[in-house]
Amino acid sequence: MIALAALTLSLACSARAASTDAVQANPFAAMKEIDLKLEAEIDARLAKGDYLGAVSDSEAFIKDAPDPATLSFLLDIHSSFLAFAGKDGQARLSMASSQRIGDRTPFLLGDYAATQAARDQVKFEEPEAVLTEAAKTHQLIMFSEAHHIAEHRAFGARMLPLLRKLGFSVLAMEALKFPVPDKTRRVGRAPGEGVVDGYYLREPRMAGLVREAQRLGFTLVAYEDETTDGKLDREEVQARNLVERVFAKNPKAKVVVWAGYGHIYKAHDEWKEMAQRVWEKTGIEPFSLFQESDSLDPHMTESPLYKSLILDNPHPPDHPVVVRARKGLYPALDALGVIERTKAGTAFVDGFILHPPFRESAPGSLRPAWLPRPGLFKLGGRENAGAFIQAFPKNEGTSATPADQMAPDFMGRYELWLPKGEYILRALGKDAAVLSEETVRVPRSEP
Repeated sequence: MIALAALTLSLACSARAASTDAVQANPFAAMKEIDLKLEAEIDARLAKGDYLGAVSDSEAFIKDAPDPATLSFLLDIHSSFLAFAGKDGQARLSMASSQRIGDRTPFLLGDYAATQAARDQVKFEEPEAVLTEAAKTHQLIMFSEAHHIAEHRAFGARMLPLLRKLGFSVLAMEALKFPVPDKTRRVGRAPGEGVVDGYYLREPRMAGLVREAQRLGFTLVAYEDETTDGKLDREEVQARNLVERVFAKNPKAKVVVWAGYGHIYKAHDEWKEMAQRVWEKTGIEPFSLFQESDSLDPHMTESPLYKSLILDNPHPPDHPVVVRARKGLYPALDALGVIERTKAGTAFVDGFILHPPFRESAPGSLRPAWLPRPGLFKLGGRENAGAFIQAFPKNEGTSATPADQMAPDFMGRYELWLPKGEYILRALGKDAAVLSEETVRVPRSEP
């Protein structure tokens, strides 16, 4: 983990040094210009499946950042490219570096006794039990995600079978591009006829979330603001799209919404997020769950709630758990002031999904501890250490988003985790040159 931190922070430091004497008359215009140039380069890379090239291009832009604001912006989007390529720990550190550049004061919790009292009082609940209970009184359940943390999407895919069993039939996603095709040829990466497309669908776990929803028979709905270019309130456009594309057609629809960050806030003193606006337009109250994971930067950019209940916990949970946010439920936790609320005391969300502390690899595995799970099978092997290994669903082809991918370790070992099925296993070299390609069945031998 020290190596990951050194890499990310060295990028930040080199860019800061370059920006010492830089003065931007219009930094936002400059950022927009840089963003468009970077986006064009990344699109060209990803069209070839060159995820490592996309990361390298992004790093070059970071090193040439003209000012701290642009540096912070580039580190933010760089975190997503790292996540796309399966570099989970580096993605978290890149986002932490982005946030550190701004003026940020460390959050200092109260004394140890008060924090321990909160942990002793809080009840960690199983997500499945919370969702089962919520489904009895809510037809709209919303999940947040952090765009650079693939762990959140993997969790969502695990929850979909239960939600389908509970009667939910629509999955509305901020990440989807409108319109979603009725008949799907493939998911993500390269646009075309019959492609379920979207910027974040280039990441394997997001594509996996969509594929699992399709397997279960969910109707996919896109609701992001794609038309106004920021001229209108994004929250308002998102809410309006959800209402028009779902509830205006079927007021009784049972809907799961997958959104980024605070769009799922049900209450706020200063502005109204998408979730609150949908509630006001339809009278349908959402049940909102906010996901939090280890930022790898516990003293500066970590959520105070996550730090107090998970990172500072001598016995943290080893799987995702839910903590309810209702005021008065846990007075000792309320006393810490680590849950965001309105002035009237209403929590922004109904609860928090708290993931375990990050482990770069599970015992006996090359991959992060959150990845191996029931329903996925390991496909391992060896390749040149400088290669990049990808597995594509055979029925979608190599223009789709991979189901999983990784760079082999220094010994050339790789380890992919895949649902049962047939895949095109491909090894790429420099500039995405194809080194080898074969069709494999997962698992390799039936038990």
